[in-house]
Amino acid sequence: PNFLVMIAKNDEAIVGGLTVYLLSPYYSNKPYAYIFDLAVRREYQRKGIDKQLIHTLNEYCRTNNVEEVFVQADVVDDYALDFYR
Repeated sequence: PNFLVMIAKNDEAIVGGLTVYLLSPYYSNKPYAYIFDLAVRREYQRKGIDKQLIHTLNEYCRTNNVEEVFVQADVVDDYALDFYR
């Protein structure tokens, strides 16, 4: 119940995925969603699949009373920082 997996498919092939931990902060009754991993197969990258996965997660969180969605990205990972911004 505290772990989500979302996938993106092309026909029957899985081409991307997102994993999320739902965390219970001590100062809120609503959980936080921590994006742990996001990946898209190389041949499907730069087609908006990653953004659609994030959008689907945000919609899920809105309808399921999740207070906040967050992700950790390293300062040296310029691509990830630009993407998540």
